[in-house]
Amino acid sequence: MSTHLTYEHSSLFFRTLSANGLFSVTSGFIMLAMSGSLSSFLGLSDHRWLLGLGGILLVFGGALLLRARSRCVTRVEAIAISAMDLGWVVASIVLIVALPGLFTSSGMIAILAVAAVVLAFFELQAFALWKTRAQSPARRC
Repeated sequence: MSTHLTYEHSSLFFRTLSANGLFSVTSGFIMLAMSGSLSSFLGLSDHRWLLGLGGILLVFGGALLLRARSRCVTRVEAIAISAMDLGWVVASIVLIVALPGLFTSSGMIAILAVAAVVLAFFELQAFALWKTRAQSPARRC
């Protein structure tokens, strides 16, 4: 099994990684810029949660965009990124199920919609990793 993933071997992974990074950065900016109104929409009493999460998403998304631009990641990095995406989806579902009164109905729909997008990123990245599992990279990172 190869230890590196290059753009030449999996353009699907890097295109998905770019889209994932752009979505994360955009979501982070929205959370920071509209934390008050977005908190009300979701049903949160304290907008600081969204400020913190928005900052984390900016950093995460920026890191993804940098990794995508490099056109080379280790398989361990690729798996870790995909695992974080899956973690987001699981955490979203757990929050809605464990704390049903915390969010408005519209907020729950929005959270599930974002989780669906993140799940699609996970699935595409996982498929690209599976598809390239036996390939040897042309170069090391």
